[in-house]
Amino acid sequence: MLKITFLLFCFVALSFSSSVTFSQNHKKKSPKKHVLNPNQNKWLYLGQKVVSDRLDHDVIKVTAKKGNFKSIYITVKGSSVDFHKVVVLFANGSTQKIKMRKTIPSGGQTRAIDLNGKDRFIKEIRFWYDANVFRKRKNKQKTFVRVWGKM
Repeated sequence: MLKITFLLFCFVALSFSSSVTFSQNHKKKSPKKHVLNPNQNKWLYLGQKVVSDRLDHDVIKVTAKKGNFKSIYITVKGSSVDFHKVVVLFANGSTQKIKMRKTIPSGGQTRAIDLNGKDRFIKEIRFWYDANVFRKRKNKQKTFVRVWGKM
């Protein structure tokens, strides 16, 4: 009787430890936020601007030699930036206005923005924004807006 009790105890203990190990190895993973990777799918760096701490507008010059782009996306580093509007000017003189009433946090990015038409050789990208940068910060960290393009 003692052997049966001991064997039953060992069986229950072994079952419990294996179920704990199984549950630790098979935890449900939380879904990751989709982040565009510039090294994936041939995203090319088109340019950047250091943005100021007031309502402003800047231009990123892009040479048409870089290519015919299908889409772009914008990243922010340093402080968050409130975007109001983005205008893409193409080499053939046409423009595409992109309404962006969105705050992009530091380290954040926009979704991939599709460019309309066929001849999408970008000459420049103009953007209107309000950066959340404070002039009297001790660390004097700069805020960068970078644009990436995909052919």
